[in-house]
Amino acid sequence: MLLIALRLSSAHHAEPQLEPPQPDPRPRVLALGVVTAPANAARRRWLRHTTQLHTGGAIVQRFLVGTDRWGPSLAEEAARTRDILLVEARDGSAASCVEKSFAWWLLALSLFPRAEYIAKTDDDSFNNLRQLHHAVRRFPPGMVYAGWPQYSSFLPERNQACGWGASSRHALSAAASPKSNCHPCDRLPCFLEGRRGGTPLNLTLYGPYVFATGALELLSRPLAAQVFGLEWTRRWVGANQLIAADGPRAAEQARWLKWKCYAEDSLVGYAVSAAVSRLRAHATFVSLGGVIADASAVVSQRLTEAQLARMLTVHKLEMDEEKRRVEEEWEDHMNELRRQRGQRVEYVKHKLHNDSRELLPRLRAIGEASPSLLNFTPADGWAVDTLSCFSGEGRLAADGSVAQTATGLAGEHAGIRALFTFPDWRRGWRFWFLRSDDCSIGRIGT
Repeated sequence: MLLIALRLSSAHHAEPQLEPPQPDPRPRVLALGVVTAPANAARRRWLRHTTQLHTGGAIVQRFLVGTDRWGPSLAEEAARTRDILLVEARDGSAASCVEKSFAWWLLALSLFPRAEYIAKTDDDSFNNLRQLHHAVRRFPPGMVYAGWPQYSSFLPERNQACGWGASSRHALSAAASPKSNCHPCDRLPCFLEGRRGGTPLNLTLYGPYVFATGALELLSRPLAAQVFGLEWTRRWVGANQLIAADGPRAAEQARWLKWKCYAEDSLVGYAVSAAVSRLRAHATFVSLGGVIADASAVVSQRLTEAQLARMLTVHKLEMDEEKRRVEEEWEDHMNELRRQRGQRVEYVKHKLHNDSRELLPRLRAIGEASPSLLNFTPADGWAVDTLSCFSGEGRLAADGSVAQTATGLAGEHAGIRALFTFPDWRRGWRFWFLRSDDCSIGRIGT
């Protein structure tokens, strides 16, 4: 992986140089990498304006773009803002955001050697950086992986995630089912009218494991250093880049799942899980599922301003009005063709963009109103409890005790204590945890 530092050779031309920038020696709570594309300048402008009170002090933010679509407008933007990192990725390819993500995880450790946490997000996400700062200060010390949890299994020989589940139980059922994509066969479809249509392949099945969805993925420095400093991780990333690349191996890998953007988060989760397992280490996953959500879910729940201000991340926003207009006009055109054919019309883009139009002014006001983090100096020390075994989630009861509200595969455990607390916008203070010393689900790498 190579990071590209910008050098301007004239007023109208930018020449990328394969030289890494100097490491940032300042203490940071969080280094945040934003996966973006060269054409998404409107998104970057909106994010910069909304987060300008909070980036540069406790939190540093960098936009990640590939090297193959470099032009004068991006060169001017990079020279003016100094927050764009060019990484070795092919913008426009299905694998670009995966390549940018892994480039960021591999490089951020050396670029920001005093950052306590490293995180990745997308340029269609609003991150309430003030709230995010408060959240990570409540995390436990050591190797921590945090985000909105989902679950998957993995087929290493095929470089393919499979058996996705919104819960560990769902993922376990999917991994066990012979009809799931975790059990492919030599020809498709594997099942036709309830009967197997091909011979099952003898493939290794890894998982289920937990992963943080791509809207916001956080790793503590100790965990990131262990995972992405491991030679196995670097070899695995390098080998999969060959799989994703166009060239002589393309035909050979035609039936393999190439690196694609929708699989980015589960691939990071697999790298974390497999590396921690190889290290025979333990890591803690902190669930932020109650405070990370898609824009459509936020709108449908009709959050008040106070509730919206408690959210960490709102995902799937479109900040570019011109792009919204073009996509809506195209959807209108397709709907007219559907009417002529007697087909059902769709208003998916209209709904998504109307959600953005409603939320963006409110989110900008939240970002602009939050007290600044620019002059913040990271403090030492943690104030957290521990948790002995994974049990799903719990809630603070009226008498101050922890009432268990969900159960993991390990079963119920009495006397559970909170790993940490964070206010969920729907239920007030709620407890989130995934931690294990002796349970089958919750320990990363089992």
